[in-house]
Amino acid sequence: MKKIKCVRIKFANSIEFNEIPAFRAAIAKLHPQKSVLLHHHLNDEQLLYRYPVLQYKIYNEHPYIMALEEGTDLALKLAEHKEKTISIYKKQVDLEIESLNLFHHTVQVWDKTFSYKIYNWLALNGENYQKFQRTTALKDRVKMLEDILTAHILAFTEGIHYMPEKEIFATIHKIHAQRWIMYKKISRAAFELTFETNISLPEFIGLGKSPSVGFGMIKKTKKIENIFANPDTLESQKIPVFN
Repeated sequence: MKKIKCVRIKFANSIEFNEIPAFRAAIAKLHPQKSVLLHHHLNDEQLLYRYPVLQYKIYNEHPYIMALEEGTDLALKLAEHKEKTISIYKKQVDLEIESLNLFHHTVQVWDKTFSYKIYNWLALNGENYQKFQRTTALKDRVKMLEDILTAHILAFTEGIHYMPEKEIFATIHKIHAQRWIMYKKISRAAFELTFETNISLPEFIGLGKSPSVGFGMIKKTKKIENIFANPDTLESQKIPVFN
């Protein structure tokens, strides 16, 4: 197991999901040290490729900052910053912190399972998108998504330098929505689904591609019936081909 330090800041303001990148850029300008952890750009052309310890979210229209480990000190400094006026796409916003939670979370593989809902999860890169397109059986598509989700959880554990004591699994219970989302001028397939896993994950972290700007955010949820366990229920569950 590994106990990690976390900070979660909720703002009273309202923004749209597509404004998160601008929100991140505006927050980064507030910090005098211009830490690379704020925006993951080494310079104008190079990115820092690692799991982000400072992430920007939106939930129920409110923006959040979720920080882990060394990112927590930066988040706390941002919260203490006197200047809270930022510009989001030329719109002036006076930030108001509604709540700040500093806590520790134990990441551990258990004999029991935990249920989470993941929002705007970018599961499919170019290679596995093509494979997903060629996969026609619904159960095979679900299995493919479960394998990708497990890999994304392992990328998180690697990012926090935690070596799981035993095998991790992820089981999808229900796919609530699939949609196209435009990000960096590219249309990407995003999933919203409920899954179960045997590892305890901190709420509000992101899994998969671009977690630093709100994609793949998870929240705990009550366990629901696994509709994929019964083949008779599969016909009603639609997973698009994304043509």
